Amino acid sequence: MAWAFLRRRALVVAAVIGGSAALAGCEHPIAVVSPHVEAQDLLVRDTSGRLLLRTIDNTTWSDGTLEIPLDDSLPVMIRLVDFRGQEFDLADRSREYSIRMQVENAAAVQWEPRRAMGWLRGFVPGTTRLRVQVWHTDHPDFISPWLTVTVRPRTP
Repeated sequence: MAWAFLRRRALVVAAVIGGSAALAGCEHPIAVVSPHVEAQDLLVRDTSGRLLLRTIDNTTWSDGTLEIPLDDSLPVMIRLVDFRGQEFDLADRSREYSIRMQVENAAAVQWEPRRAMGWLRGFVPGTTRLRVQVWHTDHPDFISPWLTVTVRPRTP
């Protein structure tokens, strides 16, 4: 009698765990899910295409700092480099991706994104840090190392 009770209880527990696992699966069928960004490095270019900065194996930046004029903006294009060394633009991929910036002092520097580029705006003179994040719908697929950013007054 005790074995029958324990067996029934084990079957109920297995059914509950199995049902929970089935409900916790991905909300999209496999054929609908788009691939994630597979990137090795990140490039920051000005709007003419000139390279301003790049990450090196996504562990450090090629140049230690980026300067932004106070009360002005620095228009930049963010590009990624895949593991074959090929540069690509997220704007060519899908609208599921977005470029976001995490800034230590959000009052000093703000990111204003556009489809193929964006503006870094300097509001408070001084130095802070930021990192670039490539978001795929509701989570980041790529996060750059921290970059030192200096907001400097414009020279007359």
